[in-house]
Parts: sequence; C-alpha cells; structure tokens
Amino acid sequence: MGFFGFKSSKEVEEEKRQAAEEAARRVEQNNLTNLSNLSKGSQLNFAIPYFDVFDPRLQDYGVPVSVHGAVVYAIEDMDLFHSVNRNEGYSDETFKNKLRGQLTKFIKSVVSNAPSDAQIPVVQIERKIFEISELIQQRVTPQVEKLFGITIRSLDITGINVDKESRGYRELKALTADLEKERMMAQHNAQISNFNLNNDLQQDMLKKQSELNLDAMGRKQELDLGGQEELQRMNLENQRETMRIQREEMQRASRLQTEQTFMGAHQANLNA
Repeated sequence: MGFFGFKSSKEVEEEKRQAAEEAARRVEQNNLTNLSNLSKGSQLNFAIPYFDVFDPRLQDYGVPVSVHGAVVYAIEDMDLFHSVNRNEGYSDETFKNKLRGQLTKFIKSVVSNAPSDAQIPVVQIERKIFEISELIQQRVTPQVEKLFGITIRSLDITGINVDKESRGYRELKALTADLEKERMMAQHNAQISNFNLNNDLQQDMLKKQSELNLDAMGRKQELDLGGQEELQRMNLENQRETMRIQREEMQRASRLQTEQTFMGAHQANLNA
C-alpha cells in the first residue's frame, strides 16, 4: 500500500493481472459448460463450395462439384474430449468452425476419389448420393471421432451439385458419350463374336454327336447280328443234342425189344 492509502503502480498492475486471469477462467468455464451441453447432441450443417473432380478415364477435364450435408455429434466422454483437445481453448463456436473445416477436407477427399474408388462416372455423380454417403460415413466418421474425441451420431449428404455450365462438364459429357458408344459397339461386336463362336462350337458338337450316334448304331447292329448268329448256333446245337438223345433212346428201346424177344424164345425152348 502506498502513502496516504494510495496503491502503487505495481499493485495496480497485479490487480489487473489477477482480474484478467479470473475473467479468462470464467470464460473457459462457460465454454466448458457449453461444450458439456453437447452430450445431448448438436447438429452442424456444412456446405462445401465447388471443387474439381476428375474422371479417371479422362484426367484432363475437371468438373466443379459442391457438396451439402449435416452432421450430428455429441461429447459423450468429457475426459476423452479434454485429453484429445488439451491444448485448445475451445468455445462452442470455435469448435464448430474447426469441425466444419476438417469435415470439408475429409469429404472433399472422398468425393474426389469416388470416381476411381467406387467406379462412379463424374457425369452421374449427382445421382449417386446414397453410394457416396456410405463411403463418407465409412471413411470420415472414424477419422473425425478420433481427431476430436467426439461421437458422430449421423453424417448425411443432402446434396451433390455439378456445375453443368462449366467447360469441363460439357467436354467431359461429350467425350463420355463417345466412349459409351465405343463401349456399346465393342460389346455388340463381342456378343456377335461370342454368338459365332458358340454357333461353331454347337456345330462341332452336333457333328461329333452325330458321328458318335452312327458309331453306336453300327456297334449295336454288329452286336445284334452277332447275337442272332449265336442264337442260331445255340438252336442248332440244341436240335443236334435232341436228335442224339432220341437216337440213343430208339437204339436202347430196340435193344430191349431184341432182348425181350430173345428171352421169350429161350423160355419157349425151356418149356419145350
């Protein structure tokens, strides 16, 4: 304390410093309170201005594309959030700005690579919102959650716009139409070639099948003829055997008759 109850300049400066620190602490506390309220979830809309996207088949023609969407996020683990962002003096607004900037960077990367990664023609990219949204959810959500220590509850793409008045779009569309014609013509020629090839193969198969059928018929006729000859031979053998048995029976009967006659004569002699 200075003379006559007046404060020295040093004391005045110290009080100012303490007041400034207290004000900063209150601001930080308010920011933390605001961020804590995000545990219930907060929505952030984003609009990414036009940026060039290239078709992998025609790398010289960039097409301006813009993306619109919204993300719903929450801070469910405040300790994790502060450990990830310990060097940041975040307020709700500064956090949203930084989040929006990172989303823009990640989403532009996914959309720029979609033509090659997902085989999506640039001139059709407007109609592929669902496929691109899935790519963004798969690739962007984990990166953002890890980077900021937050939970992404939803990340939706609401619109993809192509600047159809741009020179790149007009030239790419014309060249793509030519490529599509060439592709269809090549496909048509390939179908004709395949048809001719299949027709030739079918003709060869029919020819071979016919040859096999004729060969099988010849073999069957040979087998049938051989079977008939064998049957005739067997019948002839049976007839011969039957005649032999009959001949032997007749001879046996003749012998028996002769013996009976002889025995009768002998008995007559004995009686005489």
